[in-house]
Amino acid sequence: MKVLIIKDLRTFATEMGLLVTFELATIFSLALQVEHLSPALVMSLAFAISLVGGFVFSFRTVATEDASKGMAFLLSLPVTPGSIVQAKFRVNWLLTALNFAIVWGGTWLYCHLEWDLPPPSAMMLMTLLLIQCANNSLYLAAALAFTSARAIWLPFPVLLVAINVAVNWKSIAEHMPFNDWTALPWFWPLVLLTASLAMERITLHAYSRARIRREWA
Repeated sequence: MKVLIIKDLRTFATEMGLLVTFELATIFSLALQVEHLSPALVMSLAFAISLVGGFVFSFRTVATEDASKGMAFLLSLPVTPGSIVQAKFRVNWLLTALNFAIVWGGTWLYCHLEWDLPPPSAMMLMTLLLIQCANNSLYLAAALAFTSARAIWLPFPVLLVAINVAVNWKSIAEHMPFNDWTALPWFWPLVLLTASLAMERITLHAYSRARIRREWA
């Protein structure tokens, strides 16, 4: 699996650099041109744009294999579909974490120099990073389960649900059976970490039982 991870990291190193450059250019161009932007708004913009970066990675790492028939070559080697799936998740988590660190961290540094924004807490950083990884894991699982061309429609219903949950969260939380747990600092990081690992295990289990996708044959 280590070889598969290194292969993908080398393949997407250039794309990673270009994507990060475009993300930072978008954020800083808006921050410098739009007046009266608050640091909170700029940081929220950086977080949202880095989420898009995670979405791009999840589909590119699968679509590239679909287009080049690279997966058929990998399956001709002494590797299992399960190890390929695991490698894809590991690569995506690494790329997502690196993208978040550069984009969100670079934006925080700008806000710190411009507005003396204090550093975030370790728990907040962990939560934001795990949101990025869970978001990436969901799209990657969809891209692996379906063709990347069909799975690309998934973000729209997910975004619709996420917006409605965020807007109505207070009323939703009041009716949750473990409402007090959501206030604990470790609750959401644990939920997000469990969700990412669960999506990997479910995808891995599906691939161990189902026939290989025809694009990979």
